Amino acid sequence: MILVDVILPLAVGSTYTYRWPAGSPMNPQLGMRVLVPFGKKKIHTGILYRWHTESEEADRTFEYKEIYCLLDSYPILTPTQLKLWEWIADYYMCTLGEVMKAALPTALKPESETRVFLEPDFIAAGPLPRTQQQLLDMLTDGKPHSIEE
Repeated sequence: MILVDVILPLAVGSTYTYRWPAGSPMNPQLGMRVLVPFGKKKIHTGILYRWHTESEEADRTFEYKEIYCLLDSYPILTPTQLKLWEWIADYYMCTLGEVMKAALPTALKPESETRVFLEPDFIAAGPLPRTQQQLLDMLTDGKPHSIEE
């Protein structure tokens, strides 16, 4: 099990730990955006912040929520920018989530209310993983769908 801390754009005191999807073909890097579940029905965009090593993994009896998907093909934040966010949070006595909310443009923070649709010119380069194929099948109706759907 691979765990990662994710910064969410919320005024909460810490990051949240999620499970990286097993067998995911993506090459995730810190500073990339991900979609994660939060609460019973909310979906938030988060920033990959820190990987856990095997020895750091918390209680294995706890059921970690799984990251839904990776939104970027490269990090939108550099390690230096993440360090700056840490400094800002410390200096202004706020959370990393509040810094994220202020620092990122709204377009980079899709949430549950965001509508998605299939790019008409999209052509898959090869076979897609099962969950991505299901998403593609759902979007082929040409209608916008909510992220929750």
